[in-house]
Amino acid sequence: MGVKLLSSKPTNVVHRHQLHLGLDMYDLPTSYTHFEEILGSFTIEIYFVSGIKGDGWIMNPVGGEEIVKMSMIWSPPQDKKVRMICGLNIGKTADLPDVNLDDEDSYKVKLKFGFLDNESDSNDYFYMKKKMKGTLLEGENILENLTVDNKFSVKIEVMILPFTGDKEFNQAKSNETFLENMRTIEMGDGNCDLKIYCAGKEFNVHKNLICARCEVFKNAFENETRESSSNVYTMEEATAEACEEMLKFIYTGVPGDIKNCVFDLLKLSDMYQLKELKAACLDSMMDNLKVSNCIRIYVAVNRHAAESRIKKDILKFMNCKVMKVIEDENWELFLKQ
Repeated sequence: MGVKLLSSKPTNVVHRHQLHLGLDMYDLPTSYTHFEEILGSFTIEIYFVSGIKGDGWIMNPVGGEEIVKMSMIWSPPQDKKVRMICGLNIGKTADLPDVNLDDEDSYKVKLKFGFLDNESDSNDYFYMKKKMKGTLLEGENILENLTVDNKFSVKIEVMILPFTGDKEFNQAKSNETFLENMRTIEMGDGNCDLKIYCAGKEFNVHKNLICARCEVFKNAFENETRESSSNVYTMEEATAEACEEMLKFIYTGVPGDIKNCVFDLLKLSDMYQLKELKAACLDSMMDNLKVSNCIRIYVAVNRHAAESRIKKDILKFMNCKVMKVIEDENWELFLKQ
């Protein structure tokens, strides 16, 4: 039997190893233990259940049930609290794709080590050997279609993760999935139940979502008001572009290309108490700060984000460019601040 490490993908969270075992059916049963790249002691055994042992393994000439099975034993290092997931597939060497644990269709067997269960004590579980078994292939005359010149392959992906103590549930992954799912909700879909009008443009949105994300919207709809009874809300003193960017941010939490409407958007973020959006507007202003707009930016920041530290940065910039700044048409406006 030959074994080949196809790839190894360590990260700060998980180690992933892909292995290729080249097998000869005349060598079965066989085992392999030299996996230096895998943490701890790791043994794989492959065996054929049906057949007659003569000069090697001979398939039953009258057919019948044949099974290729495997077993694994893994002993993790005593100084590391880790768990393991393995996916295995079997087939002809030339046709067998690599196993990817993220794709359930790429493996036939999935084994798990280091998950708490009713048979183990969590205090000493990490130091236990545990043997897992699985069936790779079964059926009638399977080796006729499995082997070429009596040879076949088993491919494996091994994933080693930190022990979480909560079986397969991972809160961080659940949070990530939840966020991805929530971001699939879009304005204008068939489930919208609220219309927002701004500068002659209509936006169809989900009332529960925008109320959960924005306290101002929540207050507008939680009492018996004209807006709550009609499910129509009008935004005054705002441009349609800024309104749309604000609603997109409410839906996704990600600011878009806001530089062209950043002054109006800063005003809206202040009015609707969206701190993260206000911070994004301030960053955009600083990224695009220049002599021609520094006074306008200072005035907007002073009006809608007076507590921001960037006021001092803007003043430093203006002081460095003072001879050009005082020639700006908005200089008188600055002196009134």
